[in-house]
Amino acid sequence: MVALASHEPARAGAADPAVNFRGCSSLEQSTEVRVDQRMTISLDMDETLDLMVVSGQRRWTVMDEGYKSDGLALEPPAKYSFAVNDLRGRYWDASGRAVEGRVFKVPGAYELFFADSLETEPDNTLHCLIRIEVVEP
Repeated sequence: MVALASHEPARAGAADPAVNFRGCSSLEQSTEVRVDQRMTISLDMDETLDLMVVSGQRRWTVMDEGYKSDGLALEPPAKYSFAVNDLRGRYWDASGRAVEGRVFKVPGAYELFFADSLETEPDNTLHCLIRIEVVEP
């Protein structure tokens, strides 16, 4: 079950759009989130998972033990909060070099993949998948 809060712009005192999971399951439809909003995701789990975001252009951006994003607030065990426009992560360019940059660079579809091991096939790891559509305000 997924519950969405109001879609207010990120500003002092504004409600964050929130995606709340009961258990660990996929959200089949995209949830629309504006670039000027904050997003809070609470997973009903007992452990903190690493996060990888996959863009529509198939760029894989990682926030894990090797790279902690300043824009990602984590409240153990599994509550994640970030300003959509400010979240940063690590991805690899065509030459294989690690690059730091904004996660949501352009409006479009993104998949947020939470797992206890990002280096393991999804079928063999504890994981959750959320699909969002990032749009201009």
